[in-house]
Amino acid sequence: AQEIISRYNHAVKLIHEVSSSFKGELKIGCLGTASQPFLSDFVIGFTASHPQIKLSLSCDGLETLVKQLNDDVTDLAIVTHVDKNYLIGLESETIKKSPLIAVVHPCHPYAGRESISLKELSGFPMVNFADEINPITSDFNRQLFNIIHEIPNIETAMFHVSINEGAFIMPEYLKSSVGSLITIPLSDDFAYITLNLIWKKKNPNISVPVFVDAFRTYMQNHDAKRP
Repeated sequence: AQEIISRYNHAVKLIHEVSSSFKGELKIGCLGTASQPFLSDFVIGFTASHPQIKLSLSCDGLETLVKQLNDDVTDLAIVTHVDKNYLIGLESETIKKSPLIAVVHPCHPYAGRESISLKELSGFPMVNFADEINPITSDFNRQLFNIIHEIPNIETAMFHVSINEGAFIMPEYLKSSVGSLITIPLSDDFAYITLNLIWKKKNPNISVPVFVDAFRTYMQNHDAKRP
């Protein structure tokens, strides 16, 4: 109980410092479009509630984002598929878990399926993230699929799928970006990704815990509103 009270008092102190005289900046890195469905609305609300904290955002590949955190170039990053090899000296918090879907052309042999397994897709041409963009996803997919295109972003992936040059696997929450293409849920139990906040353990910026707490609350409320 004393530890809980101590943490609570510390949180109150941080909030008071940030909301009164403190003025600072948070530099945030994003992994491509992974967080865009949530981040734009959140940033508007956060800057309105915390006008004294200036946010600056940029997008890059996973390895670059991790290096920038360790080099104190950025304060926080929003990424998918983190593992222990990328978290040395970093804190992480999972803020969302999302099922994966396959995106295929309407002429694809599986276009009419209600669900599909990764094994069933393994014999078909696939589009994959380039290694420098998301090495964890890229390596996993290369072990399973016949990769014919390596792409820098989801927009390029959608182009290749739209001309029937391979299928693409992506988070369900990005479904709105596929246009007239076909999406098929993956049936494998492990077919999901996590969206994570990561930051340097010894980052002295007192705005970091304020942002983490606000983003956590926002994502919880966002998911609670889904039908």
